[in-house]
Amino acid sequence: MNGPRLGIVAGEASGDLHGAALVAELKRQRPDLRFIGIGGRRLREAGVDIRFDSTGWGAIGIVESLRLIPGLLRIFARWKRVLRAEKPAGLILIDFGAFNIRVARFAREEGLRVFYYFPPGSWRRQPGRLEELAALTDIVVTPFPWHARHLKEAGANAHFFGHPALDVIRPASKEDFCRETGLNRSHPIVALLPGSRIAEVSHTLEVMLRAAALIGRQIPGVQYLVPASSHLALTKLRRQADAWNRREASPIHIVEGRAHDCLNAAGLAIIVSGTATLEAAVLNTPMIIIYRGSWLMELEYKIRKPKFDHVGMPNILADQRICPELIQHEATPERIAELAVELLGDPTRAQAALKDAVACLGGPGAVEKTARLLVQEWLI
Repeated sequence: MNGPRLGIVAGEASGDLHGAALVAELKRQRPDLRFIGIGGRRLREAGVDIRFDSTGWGAIGIVESLRLIPGLLRIFARWKRVLRAEKPAGLILIDFGAFNIRVARFAREEGLRVFYYFPPGSWRRQPGRLEELAALTDIVVTPFPWHARHLKEAGANAHFFGHPALDVIRPASKEDFCRETGLNRSHPIVALLPGSRIAEVSHTLEVMLRAAALIGRQIPGVQYLVPASSHLALTKLRRQADAWNRREASPIHIVEGRAHDCLNAAGLAIIVSGTATLEAAVLNTPMIIIYRGSWLMELEYKIRKPKFDHVGMPNILADQRICPELIQHEATPERIAELAVELLGDPTRAQAALKDAVACLGGPGAVEKTARLLVQEWLI
């Protein structure tokens, strides 16, 4: 017999990944559950009836977000009609606060139960304004211990079970991956992660490649890995990699997906600020964190100077600068190459610091514990 139907909304690639893992575990514990929602490929593969595809919704900053607003407003109106018509037993909301907080408000008006997974801004160590989130939710599960504490103080039914990344990151062995991709394990491997969005790739890949050329002149035999997270990015990356391999001695290997395998195989990652920095930290891969955007984004950055000390997740976890961060004009090929040569020469200190930082995320089992909480307390 068909059991309860739940709604789920994930607006970006990381939410799609973690949402799919949660759906799979919920189905394992309650095989009769059904899901409708907004998400991407992974949620669809997990068995969610995807009503609206959120692939490509990711945006950073006001400039990029403005471009998405008209389409998101249309989707929001249509999603409200779906919720009114189908009345799911509850809603699972994953990050993407600009959209999902509005969904939560509507759900409350309709009398729907709300579970927030990866609440927005959960990585910030400062308490912030959390009273509205507490009022809009029945249960919150957050991946950071300090955020659970702040939420409880604001009146939320909040829980911390560890970070789900510790469950979903399961890379192939370095030996197997190198054999599959033709990499030489005895030579240094550097992973280049220019971001998952086309705009990020456009602004960061070129500076990474210029830095890679400088590194290759100082470290003979170095190899480069670039995981592609979308077909659009894959086309662009392959075109640039082909041009690179015709003129440079150090080869670039483009790998579709498999970012975790790439990070696990690499001795160093040059990586755009975002979720991938946490994944690299979990895999104990030393990294240089960079971010570059358009001149409009740089202007926005200067006007709205962040009030926090770090942008990279490993540094936020450690509450100190354990990985270099190079933002906008600081991210020059020369500076990236200088730091890369230094880290490749002595990775042990960086690895020890990453291990200590990741320890605050708890241990594996967060996905199973979250699903059990929902089944035992939310779905009864």
